[in-house]
Amino acid sequence: MKRFTLIELLVVVAIIGILASLLLPSLRSAREKGKRAVCKSNLSQVHKTLMLYAADSNQRVSLGIRSGGKYQWTYFFNAQPSSQIKSYYYYYTAGYINTPEVWICPSQESEYHKFNGDQNNWPPKNGSTKTRASYSHRGKYVGSKSRLFPSLARLESQALMSDILTKNDSINNHHFDGVNYSMLDGSAYWAPKSLFSVYTDTFTSFSTRNNSNWVSMYEALADRVR
Repeated sequence: MKRFTLIELLVVVAIIGILASLLLPSLRSAREKGKRAVCKSNLSQVHKTLMLYAADSNQRVSLGIRSGGKYQWTYFFNAQPSSQIKSYYYYYTAGYINTPEVWICPSQESEYHKFNGDQNNWPPKNGSTKTRASYSHRGKYVGSKSRLFPSLARLESQALMSDILTKNDSINNHHFDGVNYSMLDGSAYWAPKSLFSVYTDTFTSFSTRNNSNWVSMYEALADRVR
């Protein structure tokens, strides 16, 4: 029986390595496409939660964070302290979040946004411990004059929810080259990073100073399907 020489074995190993390097990117791409599809499904489930809440709340939804009389975008479930109320807190305490896993994007890589991770414990608790979703939403509707609970009528044709849309690092911790987002009617879409990078490139901090950036980003998302 003929034995393989060392050179022949090395050639075989090299060929296998080349084939693997050609196939792995395709496998990663296929896996990410699958995660994007699950992400869109999650956004649809989250949208249903908001609509159930609105049906029991005079057609109003909770959007944003109230902090010292100012309102802005958020992704938190907690109320900490009582003067700082986060919008998802109302959905949770009212009993509308029965499957919290759908509030987490399957492509999320940040320990601060993975479900029930070391840095993101479930269930939410008031106080200093923060519980985060990996989906954010637009802040209060600009025309609602600082209301935490805008009416659905004011949000017609608006982009409502998305993968976390702030600094470029946040985008990179999700799908890297873009975000999924949903409209008020529940329809979900994909948007490439190039659509809003002019805003994420200049994002400086998680504060009301960036409210205009958030408004512009969600307007850009909505404009794609209007």
